Amino acid sequence: MKSKGLIFTGMGFELVGVVLAGLYIGQKLDQIYGWGGLGTAGMIFASTGGWMFHLIFLLRKFMADEKKGSS
Repeated sequence: MKSKGLIFTGMGFELVGVVLAGLYIGQKLDQIYGWGGLGTAGMIFASTGGWMFHLIFLLRKFMADEKKGSS
């Protein structure tokens, strides 16, 4: 049986990785196009939004499995 806490700890580490990747890519976009920080902010918001979508998807799946297991 999977540890439920371990799943959400992994999601936290995933968020850190996604934000760091967004920061790196955003800084590169700012260097290339001279956007003055807009690329960094945009990439962080976009990557965090994508992560939140992924989190909601996994939470729905997790809740469906819980209902299926309790029935």
